[in-house]
Amino acid sequence: MRRYRSWSVLAVSLGLFLLVAACGGGGGSGSGESGDTVSASGASQKGPFRSGGTSTAIRLNADGSLSNEQVTGSISERGAYQLSGIDWTGPTLIRMEGDFYDEVAGNFSSDSRTLTAVTDIESGNSPDVNVNLYTYFAAERARSLMDNGEAFADALSTAHSELQSVLGISSAPSELNLLEAIDGVADDSANLLLFSAAVQEGNIGQDGLDALAADFADDGQINGDGADELSTIQEKGTDQLLSDARMQLQNQYSTEPPSSSGGFGWKLSACDAAKLTEPRVFCSDEEFSGTKGDDEGEPILFFPEESGFYAFAMNGTELDSFAGWTRYKDTLSGTELDTGPADGDTTTSSLNAGDQYAFLLNLSGLEQAGDSFALTEARVSDGRASDPVELEVGTAFAARVGYASSGSFPDYGAATSWYRLDGVSGTHTIRTSGYMADSGSGGLRIDVYEGDEGQETVNNIGALPQIDFVNGSGSSSNELTVDLAAGKPHFILITNQFSDYRREINSPPTTGTVEFDLKVNEN
Repeated sequence: MRRYRSWSVLAVSLGLFLLVAACGGGGGSGSGESGDTVSASGASQKGPFRSGGTSTAIRLNADGSLSNEQVTGSISERGAYQLSGIDWTGPTLIRMEGDFYDEVAGNFSSDSRTLTAVTDIESGNSPDVNVNLYTYFAAERARSLMDNGEAFADALSTAHSELQSVLGISSAPSELNLLEAIDGVADDSANLLLFSAAVQEGNIGQDGLDALAADFADDGQINGDGADELSTIQEKGTDQLLSDARMQLQNQYSTEPPSSSGGFGWKLSACDAAKLTEPRVFCSDEEFSGTKGDDEGEPILFFPEESGFYAFAMNGTELDSFAGWTRYKDTLSGTELDTGPADGDTTTSSLNAGDQYAFLLNLSGLEQAGDSFALTEARVSDGRASDPVELEVGTAFAARVGYASSGSFPDYGAATSWYRLDGVSGTHTIRTSGYMADSGSGGLRIDVYEGDEGQETVNNIGALPQIDFVNGSGSSSNELTVDLAAGKPHFILITNQFSDYRREINSPPTTGTVEFDLKVNEN
């Protein structure tokens, strides 16, 4: 019986599968003699395997192990293969071995790779089976499930479901092709191409691929020995890398490789990627739950999804008034940024989207190892000068700005929110609405500034031309009509100028927020 490793680490579900089925029905777990032989053919791609490599078809036993029945052939130009003379039916492993074209370096590799796929051989039917990284991971997962008693068709269906939920592709991996932008599968093929290129960019060799495959085979997740490799792939998989890999394949094979606008399912956020390797992580709209025995003195990592001012609170019935938190940049050895009490009545300095912050908690009041607590977050304002929120004309944005006013105009800390308009010109009206009228004559102030062509952030607000502004008037809405120059970015600053309880100048400031609708309309 084949053995698979098992690990228990915080998991990010990643189902990489193969849905390879011959036309017609599902496959059984046994084998049978066929009166006629059939062939299996397709493309073998890490990048494309080099001509002269070895292709093999091996009949699988009911438990997913390899039988002694096999057919061997070779790999031809552009990674094409054809295995003739297959005289059995049932589950079959297709294996490719050899050198391959490195789509990052732009040359053929100096070391070989072995990749596999699984398919169901039916009498009289010759299947097309492309072999690639995704089919390799899926083949190992399906065989693991067979080893645990599942029939081949069920094992393949489970692997398929795991893939769809994580990678977000709709095509069978055996249909994907790195060399052709085939209608219906181009986006999914580009998904595979970027993953494959990131493997090369991260210097992940056969041992790393085997670790990923074995890790996934265990439970349909990458949560053990393959986690470091997946983290590397996450880091290296950029839009530029996809563009470069396409160009290398285009130059080598005179073809049009697949392209995509991105949004690939395996491209995790910085926070979800950290969960692969770090035991104490929470993301925006989450909380971290822990105990004194497990978590006291340990760093808890937070990755904000959006830039802005945030408030943090600690919940726990045994926590006393001395409990609180300290926040650091990156790690506990990084710069100390701020501190706050457990009750969350402090607005922090602004946080950058995607950056890593480490919290060290004072769990005063907790006495037993099993005493529990939770660390929660709340964003109280939108964006910041160095990372404004991009708006779309004609679309209402659910906005917010904090109560806490500090510093001097135009930087009032949490009492300011920043937005940006790109590619917009002509007369437009900027409107805030959906909040209670001020008890005095305050409200939300609107300022509009013009940036230089290509400018994305505000480094020095004083250096930018102010197009216009309007103060709050005490009503439940406000608006400003401005003429926007073509070819220029425009920055919108919303400032809390309420005269009542919704604006406070305290030390430390409280964490309230004014929620409102922000919309830009073309006149």
